[in-house]
Amino acid sequence: MIIKFDTFESNNFNLNKYNIFLFHGSNIGKMDYCKEFIIKEKNIKDKKIDIVNLHTEELKKGEFLNLYRKHNQPNIFGNPTALNIYLNNEKFSKEIVSALSEQVSQNLIIFKSDQLPPKSLLRSFFEKENNLIVVPCYEESAQEKINYISKLLTDNHIKISHEKIRILSENLPNQRLDIKNEMEKIIILYKSNPQISFFSNIDEYISDNLNIDDSTFIYSIVSGKSDSFFRKYNSFTDYGNDNVRLLSYLLEHLFRLLIVKYKVKQGSTVRQAIKDLRPPVFFKYHKAFNENLNHRNISEIWQMFEKLMLCKKSFIENRPSSNYYFCTTIIRFLKPQRF
Repeated sequence: MIIKFDTFESNNFNLNKYNIFLFHGSNIGKMDYCKEFIIKEKNIKDKKIDIVNLHTEELKKGEFLNLYRKHNQPNIFGNPTALNIYLNNEKFSKEIVSALSEQVSQNLIIFKSDQLPPKSLLRSFFEKENNLIVVPCYEESAQEKINYISKLLTDNHIKISHEKIRILSENLPNQRLDIKNEMEKIIILYKSNPQISFFSNIDEYISDNLNIDDSTFIYSIVSGKSDSFFRKYNSFTDYGNDNVRLLSYLLEHLFRLLIVKYKVKQGSTVRQAIKDLRPPVFFKYHKAFNENLNHRNISEIWQMFEKLMLCKKSFIENRPSSNYYFCTTIIRFLKPQRF
């Protein structure tokens, strides 16, 4: 049975009915949160859960079923056992499905994995079985980031305006562990001197080496947003050493915008035109993609595309001015009135 992360986080279901969970996705921080939440809720006074941590790479073929049977009962002290298993691949999917189909576990079993494809045997099994819980743990949405940052600030008795929380959210990455690490640093800075006004210049206090969201950065350039541009540009291009990478991403995105624009012009709906793109636009970027479509008309997109193709030609010809020409072109994109 699928449960969305926000439903799981708010505990809007009967957690005590379930003992077997699968958390999959790119957001390790969310998966760790889910595991800790379950352990905390399942712990009983004088009978704390004994956690056994495993990676599937430590197992040999055929061992999972024996492991499952061994830990499907309290340990020698009468305490419940929790198997916390990280799946580094799907090699054991058939064994896991076979074991879970054999009998219901009396103890807690938690599986964590990178994002599993829709046709994954394990994912499909968990989604169909009503006594199993699967929680997709994708990157933080804009609202999830705001909620999480607000909670961290509230827990540390720090009150700031919603606008400043929004600024924090926009400048922090979309992985919960990265958000937590950056917020811990910011909270320490704030507590050391509550009078400092770093919330209005937050870029100076966020690590430069954080991985930025590539797609969001590309969309922001096309939309003409200059907020934190140079910090994000430096991170994306390794301080200008890989401008060709940024050029390639922009050309591909503009080409996809043109495809949608022309399909709509021929009678397709925007929704269907975006849906037909291959590779598809990931669902969390639909809003930003639509904003780009609304922000630029066909003529403007073509002008941007042609200017970037000239930049590409400059790079191919290895002209000394190619990096400078590319950077000035990008900066012009952020100034719609001069475009």
